[in-house]
Amino acid sequence: MKRMMRMAMVAAATFGMGAAARAEEPPLAITLKDSEQVLTVGGSAGKDEDAVVLSPFQLQPGQGFSLKPVGNPEDRLFNIISQQSGKCVDVKDGSREEGAPIVQRPCNGAECQVFHVSERGTDGHRELRNKLSDKCMAAHGGGATTGNSLIQANCTSQDEQRFRISAPQTTASTVAQQRANPANE
Repeated sequence: MKRMMRMAMVAAATFGMGAAARAEEPPLAITLKDSEQVLTVGGSAGKDEDAVVLSPFQLQPGQGFSLKPVGNPEDRLFNIISQQSGKCVDVKDGSREEGAPIVQRPCNGAECQVFHVSERGTDGHRELRNKLSDKCMAAHGGGATTGNSLIQANCTSQDEQRFRISAPQTTASTVAQQRANPANE
């Protein structure tokens, strides 16, 4: 519960300020359980319907997100917003179907852009359940492969549907990767 309150406070602080202050807020990384793969806006990172995919955490701009509370805080409903594009994570075409892709679109208040963030055990990983479809965000094919797309699926509490939401951690391996690949900065 304390983690959820901290997450709500970060989300509230992020959206309670003007755009200039919001840009300075540290982004949140959303990491698939038991992997180093994080949600990343694919493609141009600014185009409508760019896919949300998994990729190794490298402090790339398309890997930072913020959470905007929707409704009452106790409902734990949020828009997940790319800090690079300012667009919402969305279930494509407002679909309720199993396997519908997760994309980014301009925030418009639609329920397909609202996710219930729930605790899933003491390990701190959470399920991201879409309000419209009542399905969970999941790694397509169940794996943590780089470039793997995210879809919605029936909620099963399996690891491919569990995520950690936290401030990005700069590790020695991340810094070493950036030095070896300066084009990614």
